[in-house]
Amino acid sequence: MIFCGLFTELGAHFLLESARLVTSMYPSVNSDALSFADIASHATPRLAFLPTVLVIVTCLGSAVSALVVAGDILPATLQDLALLFHHTSWVEDSDGKVDSYLLNRPTWVTLPLVCVLPLCFLHSITSLQYVGIVTCVTVVYFIVLVFVLFLFPSAGACLLYPTSSSRTCAENVVAYPASVSSLVHSFLLACPIFFVSFSIIYQVLPVHNALRYPSLTTTRRATAGALVFSGLTYLLVSVSAYLTFGDRVQGNLFKNYGNTGALAVSRVMMLAVVALLFPLVIFAARASLLSLFPSASLFTPHHFVSATVVLVVVSYLLALSCNDLSVILGTVGALATVPVSLTLPSLYFLRLSSLSPTLSSLPAEEEGKTRRWRVVARIGVGLGLVMTVLFMYGTYAT
Repeated sequence: MIFCGLFTELGAHFLLESARLVTSMYPSVNSDALSFADIASHATPRLAFLPTVLVIVTCLGSAVSALVVAGDILPATLQDLALLFHHTSWVEDSDGKVDSYLLNRPTWVTLPLVCVLPLCFLHSITSLQYVGIVTCVTVVYFIVLVFVLFLFPSAGACLLYPTSSSRTCAENVVAYPASVSSLVHSFLLACPIFFVSFSIIYQVLPVHNALRYPSLTTTRRATAGALVFSGLTYLLVSVSAYLTFGDRVQGNLFKNYGNTGALAVSRVMMLAVVALLFPLVIFAARASLLSLFPSASLFTPHHFVSATVVLVVVSYLLALSCNDLSVILGTVGALATVPVSLTLPSLYFLRLSSLSPTLSSLPAEEEGKTRRWRVVARIGVGLGLVMTVLFMYGTYAT
C-alpha cells in the first residue's frame, strides 16, 4: 500500500510539473482549464488520445465492478428478507435446500441494470448529484459495522462459520504468507487494486485550480493527505476483517458476513450506491468515447444512443463472464491506472522538459534539480511498464 501510494504521489508531482511547463511554454493556454488531455496533446501529439482511452477502460472497469458487486449482494439480501418475513420458500426448494432462480447470479446482475438503464441515457448528471453523499454515508456505515463486528463477533459476523472455536471466526490468522512465492503473488495481486484505490491523478489538476492559494507545495500536501486518509481507512477495515475471519476473508467482505439486520441494511445501502454508480461511470465513459472522434459537437442523438448501448452491453457481458472482483480491479489497475498514475505523467514530464527552451537558461542549482527529476522520470517510465506486465501476470496467475 505504501509502495503504491508513493508512486501515485510521484506521478501527481510529474503531472503538476508538466502543467507548469505547458503554461510557461504556451502562454495562450488557460492554466485554470488545463486538463490531462491538454498536457498529452502538447507532450505527445500523436498519442494524445491515450489518456482518454485509459479513462474509458477505467470507467468500464468501475461499471463492471458495480454489476459484479450487485450480483454478490442481492442474493444475500434476498435471503435476509426471506428470513425476516418468514418466506424461506423464496430461496429454498421443497427439501429445504437453498436452490432458487431468485438466487441465480445472472438474475441479479441483470435486474439492477434494467432498473438504472434509463438513467444511463441522461444527457446531464444533475439529477445524480447527491450520489456522492449517499456513497459517503454508506461507506462510513460499513466501516463502523466491520469494526464493531470485529470487537463483538457474537453480534452476527460469524454466522457463516458456526464451527469456529475461537473468539472470532478466524481459525488461521497468520502475520505473514507461508512462503516467498505466496508473498510475491499476494504483492502482485494487491498492488494494482491499490493503484485503483489511489487513482487521484484525474483530480490533481482540478484540485490544484480549486485551491485558494494554488502552488505545487499545497497541492502535493492535499494529494498526500488524501492518500494517507485512504490508506488508514483501508487498514482499519482490512485489519478488522482479517482478524475476524483469518485466511477465510474474501475480497468482497459481504460474502463473509452472515444474515443480520445491521448487515442487511448495509447491503441494501451498498446496492443503492453501486446501482447509481453505474449510470455515472457510463456518462463519463460515453463523454470520453465521443471526444475521441472528430467533429464531436456535430454528433446526433443517434450517435449518443449508440455509444451508450455499446458501453452498457460491453459492461454487462463482462460482468456476466467474470464474477471475481479482484480480477476486474487488478486488470483495470494494471492496464489503465498504473499507466495513468505513473507511466504517462513521467513520460510527459520528460518530453516537455526536453522541449522547454528555459532549461539551459536556469540557474545551475535549478538546472541540476531538473536533470535529477528527469532521471527519476526515466525510472518512472520504466517501472510503470514493468509493473503493468508483472501486475497482469499476478492477477491471472493461478
